[in-house]
Formats: sequence, structure tokens, C-alpha cells
Amino acid sequence: MQKQVRLFFAGHLVFLDEAKVSFMPVLKILRSRPIQRTVLTASLCLSSSIAQAQVIPDSSVGTIGNIRGNTADITGGTQQGANLFHSFSEFSLTPAMVDSARFNHDTSIANIITRVTGGSVSRIDGLIQANGNANLIFLNPNGIISGEQAALNIGGSFIASTADRLKFGDGTEFETRSTTPPLLTISQPIGLQYGATPGTIRVEGSGHFIFVNPDPFEIVRAFRPVGLGVGTGKTLALMGGRVELQGGNLTAEQGQIEIGAIADSTVNLAPTSSGWAFTYPMNAAFQEVVLAQGSSADVSGTSGGRVRVQARDVQILEGSTLMALTLGGGTGGVIQINASESVTLRGEFVFQDFPYFPSSLLSEVNLGASEQGGDIAVKTGRFLAREGTKISSSTTGAGKGGLISIEANTIEIEGDSPNFGSTLLSAGSTGGETGGDGGLVKLNADTIRFANSGAIISTTNGSGAAGSVEMTARVLDFAGGSTFGASGISVETFPGSTGRGENVSIVADKFRLTDGASVRSLTCGSGGAGVLTLNVNQLQLSDNASLLSDTFGSGDAGTLTLNVNRLLLTSQGYISTATSGAGDAGNLTLTAREIELRGSDAPFPTGIFSAVNPGGTGAGGILSIDTQRLSVLNGAQIAADTLGSGNAQSLSITAREIELAGSLPQRRSGIFAGALIGTGAGGNISVKSDRLAILNGATISVSNFASQNQVPPGQGAAGSIDIEANSIRFNNGSINASTVTGGRGNIELRSQTLTLLNQSLISTNSQGNEPGGNIVLNTDFLIGFRNSDITANAIDARGGKVTVNAQSLFGIAARDQLTDESDITASSELGVEFNGVVQINTPDVDPTRGLVKLPESVSNSQQIAASCNQSQGNQFVITGRGGLPEDAGQPLRGGTVWEDLRTPTAEKIN
Repeated sequence: MQKQVRLFFAGHLVFLDEAKVSFMPVLKILRSRPIQRTVLTASLCLSSSIAQAQVIPDSSVGTIGNIRGNTADITGGTQQGANLFHSFSEFSLTPAMVDSARFNHDTSIANIITRVTGGSVSRIDGLIQANGNANLIFLNPNGIISGEQAALNIGGSFIASTADRLKFGDGTEFETRSTTPPLLTISQPIGLQYGATPGTIRVEGSGHFIFVNPDPFEIVRAFRPVGLGVGTGKTLALMGGRVELQGGNLTAEQGQIEIGAIADSTVNLAPTSSGWAFTYPMNAAFQEVVLAQGSSADVSGTSGGRVRVQARDVQILEGSTLMALTLGGGTGGVIQINASESVTLRGEFVFQDFPYFPSSLLSEVNLGASEQGGDIAVKTGRFLAREGTKISSSTTGAGKGGLISIEANTIEIEGDSPNFGSTLLSAGSTGGETGGDGGLVKLNADTIRFANSGAIISTTNGSGAAGSVEMTARVLDFAGGSTFGASGISVETFPGSTGRGENVSIVADKFRLTDGASVRSLTCGSGGAGVLTLNVNQLQLSDNASLLSDTFGSGDAGTLTLNVNRLLLTSQGYISTATSGAGDAGNLTLTAREIELRGSDAPFPTGIFSAVNPGGTGAGGILSIDTQRLSVLNGAQIAADTLGSGNAQSLSITAREIELAGSLPQRRSGIFAGALIGTGAGGNISVKSDRLAILNGATISVSNFASQNQVPPGQGAAGSIDIEANSIRFNNGSINASTVTGGRGNIELRSQTLTLLNQSLISTNSQGNEPGGNIVLNTDFLIGFRNSDITANAIDARGGKVTVNAQSLFGIAARDQLTDESDITASSELGVEFNGVVQINTPDVDPTRGLVKLPESVSNSQQIAASCNQSQGNQFVITGRGGLPEDAGQPLRGGTVWEDLRTPTAEKIN
């Protein structure tokens, strides 16, 4: 059996078995309060290259450093008012050498101001202590490295900076590049002035060891090392050129952590109740901030503090996190990042093959907390979150979640992690029965892209409402998904929840959703789903992308409102509001200048839908469309169907021009409000248009069986169709209110011209024991050719009624039975005595009405001396309405109908 050695390491119990190391968390918290650090010794010492510790005062301000054991006892210095100045040529602390430094001073001191004037980097790998509540300001322009054993035990705030000098209110400076005795002052410090190449600040450690407890959901911070920590409500500031945290931890419970990376500029300082406030110049030479290897900056507490990062580029990598959790009754904390060029979140913290935590920004209300969570605010040029990272202002307590606000030129949310799922922005409520409302996610950018399951998720599993989403951009691009879900936006209420879903608002010039991406509002509980509102110039959905507002529970689905200039749906792209439960589907309102729906031979249709799904008992939603031009092509559909016991609702379309064209083996293009499979009644269709064309197998249908008979017929009554248009043209198209069972459907058309060509059909036929429906046609001209029919027939019942009010009928006539001609019928297969009624109302016209007697008798043709050659000379032809007056000086008069009474005959033309 191999010998094992154990030691405490960064708050965890570690077993060393030769070269193999295993890990397990300690079962109780091993860290002390934030203002203290318990130095844990190991029973095994590993050899390493250790730098010599040096705490060497220079002679400029009278600093005295006495070494007592492993501690440097620092006294002396120069006091001016409440300021105490110290100066060192070198300052470093290293374990096994001088591993702590104690500043001893009068308790009246407010600010201990320390500089390093030599050329060496300060490595702090031990404990820095100070009496009383004094702030400690530490300047070394060459660089500062805080090791894994670094700790603070001071009563005030701590500023570590690689600035060249500290500026004061009276104009004096405490500079680091000179050992000349400075002119010291009693004034407050007001600024940090940086040279062109300030040194780096680096904080090292072994990571934060934060993880998530899934049930009940809680972020567990018990094993997180304090690292560099200040007291409750104080400020911890790292103000360097480049600032790095490599597994390091920063702690300021309910206080402030400030990380600034800047060069060749001055940062202004001002004292506050929580330490210091920092103000940066507008166009400074900002530098880079990197958090890697599971680093953390944590201001969580009973009331949250603030984490602020100011830089050119900010990278939060390998499971590193900025954290401002609300743990009690106080208000939430704030996370603020300002980066002139970019912010990147990527990766996860893994220790000994155990995945602990994704890279994250967290300002959440924790379990048991009662007040509102804090905000996360990011301003940058390019924002990138990927590989399962998380940004959350959710609430698991009774308090309301906070705000996530990201402003950038480009925002990209993409990818997932096998361990932590999708890259997510979240502002939901997961506090159960006592949970507070979720927060708000607000994105504003020129271009926003969600890809490969990157998403905004806002949910509720209890009484609190889910969070809201607001998004504004010139270009939005949502694409793809993974096993963890679709890219896009999802606002959901979980089964058993009573809280409502909240709203999603999107404003964009161009919005494209592809490859399964979605924006959806769902309820699976008793609370209603949220409202989806889109104001977009160009909206495109393709390849199974969707906009959804659905209910699977007793709560109603939310309304879906679209205001667009041009809408294009292709290849299974669809917009839907539906119910699969007891709640009602939401209403869908679409206003656009141009709408084009273009289907494909894929399994599911492209289109716009309001549906009662199988098992749904709630009512469908009202579907309203207002546009200049509507094209529904190649099997695409607009439908307000029911496939459950709930009734479908109305579908209304107002458009200047409508084209319905094309069909596929599995479906037809068209407009539907059918009653299929279930017992619910079909909806009604209302269409108003200047020009309506139904072509090449397309249809408008309120039948209770599918247009291509793919599913069983429904038992509910068919709906009605009401269409008003200047011109209605059919070419192998149909309008159908036929039934198998259930009540009959009715059709009413009002149009100046109604043309049916090539086996077109208007039908209210009954294929069961219900009578045929009624058809009313009001038109100036009814034209039907090539076996086009108008039918209200029945099989096991009485035929329906067809009423035609027209000036004239051309090529179509009433008949008792269907023929190969164009027919109007209301027959019944039970016999002629069960036939319905065909009533055609046309004006009584006398062909001789309006004729006048010629003033002269017609000459005898035999007296004509010569005639014109055929096909030569002039012609005078008049056709159409009205006629010529007998005197050329009289005005034209109309109102007379011209009708060609000749029978068409076939003629062969060579």
C-alpha cells in the first residue's frame, strides 16, 4: 500500500499519493473571515525556486523596517495630518523567509501611502497587516505580483497600483521614480498618474472552487479562498498597466473591487463611505485585464457590493468569475465592465478532472435573500461569450432579479460546454413558491449574433414572474442549436409554477433566424406566458427557425405582435401561437408591407399558425394579418386550425394583393381555419383585398378534414369564409368549406370579377350526414371554364344552397349533377328530391332594348358596283359595356351589357 500524505490546500483537503493527486472538498468551511487569513501549514514541503524576500526602506521619508522572525515590523515614516508616508527601495514577502509585514502606526492615521523607488517588481506572497482602520495605498511602477499565500489584514481599503506618482489636492505629488525627499502634504489623494509603460499587476492562486448545488439550486462558495481580501464594505483596487488574475481571488464583502488597466493617463480618486471612487479619462490608453484558471472577484454579501473593470480588453477565461450575490436583506450588488475594444468570456474551471464552474458574470439573489438583485452592465466594442459561459441576474430567493445590460458594436453569444450546457444570459426566477420576480436582460448593439445554442433564458418555477428581454440592433442573427437547446430567446414558466412569463421586445433593421433558432414565450404552469413584440424592417426565418408563443398548462399563451416591412419565411420557418393545454393560445397580429411564405418538401410546413394542438382544450388564438402584398407559395400555409377539443378562432387578412400558389404531395399552399382530428370547431376566415389569386393547387379552406387527407377528419363544425375583393381569380385553385362530420361551413364572396379556370372549385360539400353548406356569390361577372365548379353537394344529406347575384355568367351554368363542363350544383346522392337550391339572380336584359329605327332603308346588295378586298381597308370595332348613340353628336351612354351568345366551336389552324 502506497503512503499517502495529506495537507490543507486553498481551503480543500488534498491527498498526495506519489505523483497522483486526488481531490475532495472539506466538509466544513476552512476559511476565516474576509478581514483575516488563517495560514494553514502543510505536513509536506515541496521544493521550489523561491525568490529572496526583501523589505528594504530607502532614506527618503524615515521609514524603519525591523525583521522579527518572519515578520517585517514597519514603523517610522513621515506623518502629515492623517496621511502616513512610507518609502522602500524594495518590498517583497515570500514564505519561509519574511512572509508578513506589519505597519505599526498611530490610530489617527487614515491613509498609509507606500511607494517602491527601486527597479524591482514587488512579489507579495505573505500577509500584510496594519493597525486600526487606515487605508493602504501601495505604489510600485515596476509591477506587483500577489502570490497564492498573499493576504490582507487591514481595517481600511487597499489600493495596489503601478502608477508613477500619487497626486494630491494641493498640487503636490508623491512620485516613485525619485528617492529625493518629497514635499509631503496633509491633502487627500486625488489621482494616480501613470507613465507610458506601467508595470503589470498579477494575482496568483489555485482557483476559486465554487460550484453549483442543483437541489435546491444554490451557488456554493464555502470552499472559495479569500485571497486578497478587505473588510466588509471596503474597497480593494488593482490599478495597473496590464492586470492579470491567474487562479487568484479578490474579496470585498459588500464592498467594492476595482480593476483598472491604464497607461499614460491620470485616474482621479475621491474618498467615499465604502473607500474610494475612481474616475477615468475618456480617451485614455487603456490596457488589458485577464482573469484565468478559475480566478474570482467577489463582493457578495447581505447587501451586494460592486465589481468594476476598466480596460481596453477584458478576458474572463477558464471558469473565472465576477460575482456580486445578494445573500440577505440588503439590496443587490453591481458588476460593471467598461472595455474600449472587447470583452470575452470563455471556458470553465477544471481541477483534477472535476469541472467546477463556467466563466461567468453573476449578480444573483441567493436562496433565502429577500431584496432585489444587483445589475450587470457591460459597455464595449465587441462582446463575446462562448463555450457554456453564464451571465445571470436571476433570483433564487424572494428578491427580484436584477438587470443585465450589454451595449456594444457587436454582441456574440455562442456555443456550449459538455459540462455546463449552453452559453446563457439569464434573468429568471428559480425560488419556487416564495421566489421573487426575475430581472431584465437588455442588449443594445449594431450587430447581435446568437449561434450554436447560445441563448437568453428567463424562467420561473414558482410564484415569481420570469424576467423580461429587450433587444435593439441594426442586425440580429440567430442560428443553430445543439442537444442543449436552440439558439435564441426563451421566456418560460415551468410545470407547477404560478408566476407569469414576462415580455420580449425586439427592435431591429434586419433580423434573421436560421437552422432551428427561435424566439419563444412558453407557459407550462398556471401563469400566463409573456408577450412577444417585434418591430423589424426585414424579418427572415428559415430551416425550422421559429417565433413561438405557446401554452402547455392552464395559463394562457402570450400575444405575438409583429410590425415589419418585409417578412420572408422559407424551408420550415414558422411563426406560431398555440395551446396544448387548458390555457388559450395567444393572439397573433402581423402588420407588414410585404409578406412572402415559400414552402419546401420538408416534413413540416412553412407558415404562420394559430393552433389548438392534440390534447388542447383551450381556445386557439386570433390571427390577424395586414399587408400590401401577401404571397403564399409552394406548400406554405397560414392557418388557425384546431386538432383538439378547443375551438379554433378567426383568421383575418387585409391585403392589396394576395397570391396563393402551388402544392406539394403532402400539403397545399393556402389559408386554413380547419377542424381536424379533434372535436373543436373550425375558425372563420375573413379576407379583404384588391386582387386575390388562387393558383396551381392552392386553397382557402375551413374544412374539417386536411387538404391532402394526411390526418383523420375532425368532429367539430367547419368554419365560414368571407372574402371581399375587386378581383378573385382561380386557376386550378379552390375555396373550401366542406365537412365530413360536424356542422356545415359557409362561403360568401363579393367581387367585381370572379374567374374560375382549369378545374377550380368553390365548395361547401358534405361528405357525411350533414347537409351541404351555403355559398353566396356577389359579383358583376362570374366566369368559369375547363371543368371549374361551384358545389354545395351532399352524400347522406340534403344539398346546400348556392346563391349567385351577378350581372352575367360566362362558361358556367347551374346543373342538377356535376359534368365535364363548369357547373353550379347543390345535389345529393340520396336523390333529386334531396337536392339543394341553386339560385342565380341576373338582371332581365332585352337584347333589342335601346335600338332605334334607321332613317333609310338598307340598299340592295346587288346594286353595289364593287366591294373592298378581304382583310384590307379600315375597321371600326367596339366591344364591352354600353353602346353607340344613333347620332354622333350625342354623348355615350353606358349600362348596357354586351354578351356573345354564340356557341364556341373548335377550329383547326394551320
